[in-house]
Amino acid sequence: MVDLARILEECWRLADLGRSHVEPNPRVGAVALAGDEVVGRGYHAFYGGPHAEVAALEDAAQRGRRPDGMVISLEPCSTQGKTPPCVEAIVRAGIRRVVVGAVDPNPVHRGRGLARLRDAGVRVELLEGDQRFAAQNRPFLAALDRPRPWVVGKWAMTLDGRMALSTGDSKWVSSEPSRLRVHDLRGRCEGVAVGVRTVLADDPLLTCRTKLTLQKPPARIVFDSELRTPVTAQLLRLPEAPVWILTAPGALPERRHALERAGAQILEIPADGQTGRVNLATALALLGSRGVRRLLVEGGPELLGALRERGLLDQVLVFLAPKIAGGAVPAGSPAGPPEAPIMAAAPVLREVSVERIEDDVVVSGFLGIDAP
Repeated sequence: MVDLARILEECWRLADLGRSHVEPNPRVGAVALAGDEVVGRGYHAFYGGPHAEVAALEDAAQRGRRPDGMVISLEPCSTQGKTPPCVEAIVRAGIRRVVVGAVDPNPVHRGRGLARLRDAGVRVELLEGDQRFAAQNRPFLAALDRPRPWVVGKWAMTLDGRMALSTGDSKWVSSEPSRLRVHDLRGRCEGVAVGVRTVLADDPLLTCRTKLTLQKPPARIVFDSELRTPVTAQLLRLPEAPVWILTAPGALPERRHALERAGAQILEIPADGQTGRVNLATALALLGSRGVRRLLVEGGPELLGALRERGLLDQVLVFLAPKIAGGAVPAGSPAGPPEAPIMAAAPVLREVSVERIEDDVVVSGFLGIDAP
């Protein structure tokens, strides 16, 4: 007889392979069964990609096996999102028994997938796994009811903490494979954002050179309280991806009209009472209302620091290149101000992961997530 508790434990292990790639979605693992035999395994590998159930069914198909049962760490989805509903894929595959480790905690979806399976004649069983799911999915649960996007801050730096030389030259800090990874990440986000100083210094395109995971290219977003973005900026020359410039009230009308003629959409955001600049919390809520669930912020330090100070930075992704730029010690940090008063007070990343891309080292982790 199949040991369902052991197989559910394997589902948890599979699910954790998606850590730092699937947020703000939950980590999910699935195992497909033919009788008592495991014939397929899958997990939700990245945001916008196939869900665990579909991956397990595809794995079984590649092995030439036809499963009749499935164990999943989380209730399968029942609505169309970035991917079709998993319950329909399960029903079409002829699965007759589904064992679930946890019910979807989102009240909008809770129990709907299980009801759909039962209506289709599938035998559904629940195992006691809600606490394990909650422990594994703290980032998902923290982001569940927020109107704003999941915010990923990314930067590349040398071993001595430099993002650029004193001349301003920053091409390139990281390797070509690392830069392709960033393009791949852009293709898994609905928005890519920078501050206006990055536009003025680097004139970035903010496009995605690799295959898009989502259905359309990410919006290119500039935080520009005074509308200093030049009408000649490269990002305004490529109309295939929208350009949204977030500005505060009081920006000169002639600048607004010139940028609109150049193809930008100007979004006026109330000003922060302390800084007079775009209110970041309000801006993120607006982006969320426009369908941005995952926002990649690529700089600069001032914007990253402001997001971090206000508790609006959820995840950090740092590409560390094996280079020593030398020169004077930079006054600031790639993560921007403010500086921690003492080292013991510095924010600590949770669930840190480290990987190699050729000679670069990539460090990822979460901010604002309670320690286990």
